[in-house]
Amino acid sequence: MFDIGWAELLVIAMVAIVVVGPRDLPRLMHKAGQWMTKARKMASHFQAGIEEMARQAELEELRKEAKTIERDLTQLDPSKPLGAGSGGGNATAAPAPQAGNSIRAVDPNPPVPAEPVHGIEP
Repeated sequence: MFDIGWAELLVIAMVAIVVVGPRDLPRLMHKAGQWMTKARKMASHFQAGIEEMARQAELEELRKEAKTIERDLTQLDPSKPLGAGSGGGNATAAPAPQAGNSIRAVDPNPPVPAEPVHGIEP
């Protein structure tokens, strides 16, 4: 994080021993450890709060989307084709094919080919 090497740590330790003194150095290190613990807890709490806000925003977006889908589904009219809907938009749906138009009669006696297919005997 700070990119401090062993040589820099040794210099900091020497300066701390000279400035603070060897008798008070353990108490100073204990206090520094407590401060670091508090700082880490605060950072963790802050990060958890940010993540919770992001989750809440995502949930709100999903709720809005679900309400939109629910509204669209309640507006559907089963007597109209799917493309028409009841919203009154400019959507023009093609008429549904009639059942009688799409059914063709199947010839029970299909024409027999004049020449036999190679490898298949009649």
